[in-house]
Amino acid sequence: MKFAERYSAMNPSPMLKIFLAAGADPDVAHLEIGEPDFTTEFDIIDEATRAAKDGYTHYGPIQGFPDVRQAVCDYWDRRYGLKSTPDEVQMMAGGMQSVHLALQALLDPGDEVITAEPCFSPYFEQIYQQQGKAVHLASTEEDGFVPTAEAIEKVITPRSKVLMICSPSNPTGRVMTRGQMEAIASVAEKYDLTVLSDEIYDSLVYKGEHIPFATLPGMKERTLTMGGLSKSHCMTGWR
Repeated sequence: MKFAERYSAMNPSPMLKIFLAAGADPDVAHLEIGEPDFTTEFDIIDEATRAAKDGYTHYGPIQGFPDVRQAVCDYWDRRYGLKSTPDEVQMMAGGMQSVHLALQALLDPGDEVITAEPCFSPYFEQIYQQQGKAVHLASTEEDGFVPTAEAIEKVITPRSKVLMICSPSNPTGRVMTRGQMEAIASVAEKYDLTVLSDEIYDSLVYKGEHIPFATLPGMKERTLTMGGLSKSHCMTGWR
């Protein structure tokens, strides 16, 4: 079987290697994957079972059921004051599909994606699949694992297209402050960058507050926000 050349530069996820190696030992505490250690609430399971028995087992709308997309809008408005319409919501089969399709829509071959590290390593495979270039922006414990506006500006080139951020962060857990995000937003606006904001952990904040990047002035129009139920409702296997 002959595979496409673009896959030759891809490597198996280091996280997946660890996950598979540890799978044989039930006493291993898994710190390499964002997997809740308890199951989905029975009320959700019961409702899903009822829906299946009521006939929700066929193809649905490609964008997702309108009432579900409206519920997503209501959640972001109620919790964060982010106004949106169902037409701005796309249901996906997981966060990585969101990243994959977003980058597919945004990148031409050779376009650059700035990623603040440490980050979720599967991001890179998604960038390479779209023939993009990952620009690694290192951060340290001393700077709170937050990419500064100055550091971002230093790596911007004419091919810079997308800035990927994750707050609350996987794997560091840090939550960016409003001031830090506003500084990054000013750079995104100055250089006309699209921001891919991974906010899957938005409900797991125990110190500080989560601020959706799209709520910052002028950012909604240039931000793609990724959220979901995997972490907040312990539904990682519901695909």
